[in-house]
Amino acid sequence: MSGQTSIVLLVFLIAAIAMIWSSSLFNQTNIRTRINALSELDKMSTYVETIKGLSKNLLQLSVYKATYQTAGKGDVFYCNKADPPTVNVVLHDLGFITNETFNEYLKKIESPEEDVEMDITPSICASFDIKENMLYNGYYDEKFNTSIFGSTIKIKSNDNQIESSNDVVDETIVRDRFWLLYRGLKKWSETTKAFENVCGCLPNACYCGSIDCNYCSNCQPLYECLEKDVAKKIEKELDEIFKDPFIECTAEIDKCELNSRGIECEANDVCNSGILDSQCFLCSFDRKDELCENLMFGLASGQDTTPITYMCTIAEKAIKLKGGVTLACTDTKYYIPLDSGDGFLRYIVKAYFSFERSGICPSYEKVEVLPGEEIPDKYKCGCIIGGTVSDVVSRPPPLG
Repeated sequence: MSGQTSIVLLVFLIAAIAMIWSSSLFNQTNIRTRINALSELDKMSTYVETIKGLSKNLLQLSVYKATYQTAGKGDVFYCNKADPPTVNVVLHDLGFITNETFNEYLKKIESPEEDVEMDITPSICASFDIKENMLYNGYYDEKFNTSIFGSTIKIKSNDNQIESSNDVVDETIVRDRFWLLYRGLKKWSETTKAFENVCGCLPNACYCGSIDCNYCSNCQPLYECLEKDVAKKIEKELDEIFKDPFIECTAEIDKCELNSRGIECEANDVCNSGILDSQCFLCSFDRKDELCENLMFGLASGQDTTPITYMCTIAEKAIKLKGGVTLACTDTKYYIPLDSGDGFLRYIVKAYFSFERSGICPSYEKVEVLPGEEIPDKYKCGCIIGGTVSDVVSRPPPLG
């Protein structure tokens, strides 16, 4: 009996040892599996954090590209009056380009391992923390914050998966003086006096004929006057506004539509936005008593009996001018990383003006008067173009 008992105890002992051994094997396998899983999750988490860090850098690059493109597209800031884009319009343009560029960069991120699946969804929008009162006080001249929203990161390896938001909030953009250039150019458009003497330049166009949508330099006298009294004044005004040794501004007269035949004001696209103001032209002068001042070139004297021919004023014409100026302000303080270009932020804007002045560009008729005869009153202003009197100063009749 005791022998049987010993056998039973031995059997139970062997079974117990087998169970303990099996349990030990199972636990060891389970621990290894869990360790492997934890290691894999840790690796995937590292990928997620790496992508998030990379996304911050990509957002910075996207903003640099957005400020560069927005500044360089040539928005209209002046059209017979100040008309700069509002802060909200500029923010919309910046946000759109930033978001589009950021998503293009995200597409280039690839999985580091073949057995790791990576899915980065695109962002929805970019926003800028810009408050107008702080902007005009220069708060964002050197740095500003931006955020990107809507992107997510999904990483899968075997049966493990991690998902995380890829939003970047309040990333500080430095070494980009976009808002400094914007507020300076906006202030210029609202305070400029550079177009006040355009009417004073119009008599210089009397003998140039018509220029339709061509370069003002085709009418050199007018071009030189506008360069001196408009473009150079703009450059001086911008220098006084910025007072910054790293910002250089230029202004160039680059578009003209000139007519000296008195056509009616018509709508056109001179402002890239359709019809101009109903007045169309801002100044209209009619100083008939001053017409002779620029036409008196000397009167005949002596007793020669040869008839003297006069070109005399009988009517006045008007000059109508529509023109454009391109302003460009370049900041050389910082070099910003770009795919192309010289790396300097350059803000380009357009200014359009439209003026009319009447009482100039007179038309002429010829009259012959013998020496000693009284010149009819209506011909007493004029220039002599014929005759034999030696002290007569002559000039050819104007065109038209």
